[in-house]
Amino acid sequence: MTIPWSRPRFSASSGRRVTRSTSPWAGRRPSTRPGTGGPISWCSDRVRGLDSGADDYLLKPFAYAELLARVRALLRRAAPPATVLQFADLTLQVETGEVRRGDRLIRCTAREFALLMHFLRHPRQVLTRDQLLSAIWADEETDDNVVAVYVGYLRAKLDGDGEPRLIQTVRGFGYSLREA
Repeated sequence: MTIPWSRPRFSASSGRRVTRSTSPWAGRRPSTRPGTGGPISWCSDRVRGLDSGADDYLLKPFAYAELLARVRALLRRAAPPATVLQFADLTLQVETGEVRRGDRLIRCTAREFALLMHFLRHPRQVLTRDQLLSAIWADEETDDNVVAVYVGYLRAKLDGDGEPRLIQTVRGFGYSLREA
């Protein structure tokens, strides 16, 4: 996310607000004359931005080529997606397609595997039927109860041998991967 420091108000997903009043330049025109706080204050602005959680800081005016190069550099150091997803005693190996509950190997169809992987990527979150349809079945035409049917298939495979149910129904909302 790129946030211009001079924007009057911005609400990020974290709920923090970055306001113009947090800058020492609020209501003033920056100057580079000695004694006016020009470059030194700009440095403190950069330090404050980095200390408050920014991954990088770019002063305006800037070249778009530099901005794109910085974005590519940040993407290179992003963590690769997890290849092993785990919740309680349930383990899913993304690369091999292997699913285990404790020591027990569970065979899943491709659709069941995709649905379980989606639950494992969003543990303890309530996922609505529509969210699951758009994530797993995308643009396919399906029956209204396809999510309930596949959740039932997964439950039958995961909850064998008297193990506690992991996929919980949240009545009126959807389903959630959580311990009972």
